[in-house]
Amino acid sequence: MSPHDDQQHIDEVKATDELNGQLQATLAMCRHCFDVVIQRLHEEHESLNVGQPRNLPYTKNNDQDTADAQPDFVQDLQDPNVTCPLFVTWDKRRSARSHHSFELRGCLGSLSPQPLVPAIGEYALASAFRDKRFPPIQKHEVEHLRVAVSLLVNYESCMNVWDWIVGKHGIVISWHGPDDRRFTSTYLPEVASDQKWDQKTAVESLIRKAGWSGAVTEALLMTIQCTRYQSSKLRLTYEEYMAHCRAGDDVVMLDVNAAQGYQRHADAREASGGKVDHCRIS
Repeated sequence: MSPHDDQQHIDEVKATDELNGQLQATLAMCRHCFDVVIQRLHEEHESLNVGQPRNLPYTKNNDQDTADAQPDFVQDLQDPNVTCPLFVTWDKRRSARSHHSFELRGCLGSLSPQPLVPAIGEYALASAFRDKRFPPIQKHEVEHLRVAVSLLVNYESCMNVWDWIVGKHGIVISWHGPDDRRFTSTYLPEVASDQKWDQKTAVESLIRKAGWSGAVTEALLMTIQCTRYQSSKLRLTYEEYMAHCRAGDDVVMLDVNAAQGYQRHADAREASGGKVDHCRIS
């Protein structure tokens, strides 16, 4: 990808970002992630301790056409066709005693704008079962999970690699090395603060993450293009998900059509070379 292509991609994201206005992650998006993952597990096992299929608006148990059915979170969107860069993250509770301590279990997403319907479901499945850094999530882990949906918004060009604020901004860096090899990588806004990194540590780590093994010199830093962005992020634990289901008199388990449809979309995206990014810190 040439420098022109890099800039064209950033311009595309910024244009989409302006159209989205104050697009925000919602709890309904998080619940949808649990929906499709539990459904996938339910397909693989005859029973789960989470019950039978709950009554989702896009679930059809008869011969009606499901093509126009939509998940709950669509009602939170001003435009059901809205596109946005996004990541879906799964964390797992470290132990039964450490109720508030979680560790990364899977995270995948896209830095390119994706249609939120069906991308949230697609990346929920991909990050749960296809993040190559982890084995696929198993049914016995479900009750220990927490999901986070991050919508990447407010893209801005940086004056340099230091033109961003730890804890507020994520950054995308890119540059071309010897033989015109392109290096690029990103950290989401929460990574630096979660790791207790300052800017220098975060930038150097991100350069290594991009695959650069040479010296991190001032000359290199001056050649790097940097774009900052913010994240609208919400988290939901399995307990919170279950509490919502019980309050609505729904038993947890989902719809086969949705989960299978998202997997077909995800398979097609990967087969066609679609971009899937890892939310990894090393």
